[in-house]
Amino acid sequence: MIRFVAVLAIVATAILPAAAYSAGLPVQDVAEIRRVLDTYVSEWLAGHDTGVMRLLASDSVLIPGEKPPVVGSDAIRSYWWPAGGPTTTLQRYSTTRDQITGSGGVACVRGTQVIEWTSGGERWRTHGNYLTVLRKTSAGWRISIQMAGNAANERVR
Repeated sequence: MIRFVAVLAIVATAILPAAAYSAGLPVQDVAEIRRVLDTYVSEWLAGHDTGVMRLLASDSVLIPGEKPPVVGSDAIRSYWWPAGGPTTTLQRYSTTRDQITGSGGVACVRGTQVIEWTSGGERWRTHGNYLTVLRKTSAGWRISIQMAGNAANERVR
């Protein structure tokens, strides 16, 4: 009996995190959300601003750390790619997806991220936690809210 309980505890430990990982969402929605987030990272790394923006809802909100929220896709585009600003190129964008949860047409993804980029001839890095809220639209899952709690930017030598 003790051996059975021990085996059951091991199995439960292995199964429960996976169940919590995608709680409340159909498997096909979780797969689509993963694809959207993978594409988002790929588009950033490829330097495709149009591809990045295509994955945001038009009324998206970006909450960059302790800065004020940036509301709407036009404002977010201007924030990320300011007119006349230096060219920024990402060299690294690594994320974990520690939890995907949701219900109906809303999903939340939380994890960690490491981002490295070059801007103005200097290379920078930040890392921290993120929370992304996605909404199911007629065009598929789109990023609705992004919030990051990153460490201060550090120069990479």
